Amino acid sequence: MRKSTQLRLLFLATVLACLPLTVGSAKAADCIPPGGIDDTLGRTDCCSGRAVPGSTYCINPADYGTTWASCSQICA
Repeated sequence: MRKSTQLRLLFLATVLACLPLTVGSAKAADCIPPGGIDDTLGRTDCCSGRAVPGSTYCINPADYGTTWASCSQICA
């Protein structure tokens, strides 16, 4: 398995492990602290104003760089 695939799977596992703690708990005006999972489209934002480089992951790979609809990122 390629390293990029392994990293994507690790990120997805991390996202899924965090979902019960984050889904529905963040309001639109809230910011996500460092290490938290942020939606790429911007319903929420990272408190730092930036994401960890390379941390964006899309459940639907076709969303990456297009609609970002299923994408999330880790806040820096």
